This record gives sequence, C-alpha cells and structure tokens, in this order.
Amino acid sequence: MFAIALAGCGSGSKTAPGKSADSEESGAADEFKEIDAGLHSQLNVQQQVALIAHDEDAYASMERSIRGPGSGERWRSVDFAHRMVVAVLAEAGGGGESISVDSLTEESGRLIVRATHTVPGRNCAVAAVISHPYAVVETRRIAGEESRPLNTVLRMKTVKRDC
Repeated sequence: MFAIALAGCGSGSKTAPGKSADSEESGAADEFKEIDAGLHSQLNVQQQVALIAHDEDAYASMERSIRGPGSGERWRSVDFAHRMVVAVLAEAGGGGESISVDSLTEESGRLIVRATHTVPGRNCAVAAVISHPYAVVETRRIAGEESRPLNTVLRMKTVKRDC
C-alpha cells in the first residue's frame, strides 16, 4: 500500500518546478518530474492528501486508485531502486481547479511536500461538475526505516485565479 500524509496548515513560496526554494539549507529531495495531473481523480478524498509509492506494486495501486481501471495509457515506468512517486490530491470541488507540486524537501528525515491548489475566482465561467484535482511526480528516493515509514508532511496553499 502507499503511505498517506494529510495536509497541514502553512504555506510555502512558489518555486520553479522541480526546485526547492531552500534546497541547499534543507536538503532538497531532488528535482522532480511530473508524471500526470488532472481534474478527475477516481480517489474521492475528503481532505487534501499526499500519497507516496516506494515500489512498483504501490505505484500500480496508486495509478488504479487515481485514474481508475482501464483508463488508457499507463503511467511511465519508474526506477524504484533510486526513485519514488508522490501524488497530491484535493477534496472535491468544482470545475476549473488544479493541483501543482511546488517543491519537495527533506528535513530531519521528513519529506515536506509543498503544493498549490488553484481554484477559479468568482468571475470565472466553469463547468458545473465535481472535480477531484491531482498531481503526480517522481523524485529521488527517500526511504524511511522498514519498521517506520517515511514521515510525510503536506503543506498546501489555495490560490484563487481571477478570470
């Protein structure tokens, strides 16, 4: 199964994709590469959440949970000897929402995931649908101990985009 971290309070400054704002001081988890992002996760979460996959089985389970069975082209393969996968999901909202991963840093043995949940402003015309936005990235493997999984903290900020 994959590890789960619920969103905590706090905000992080937006940085260039794949780079930590303070990578030298805090121990960057590495540059990361986007695997997938979308509006309609099949995983109906009730709050903001980060999922971590450290192996192929957890990755396949994550993909099925997020994309649903038989959803077309599979996500690309990942070298789990050196890499891991992080998925960030938000609770149900309306059309026009998105998630982006801003930075991944390792601090005192914890993975800090900073992400942005962008929602449309009041003047935006959006589809009247329920969405479950998500973003999936791969990064350098950070392993917790066998008996204790990697401690992961999600810091999600919400930004309104005016139209």
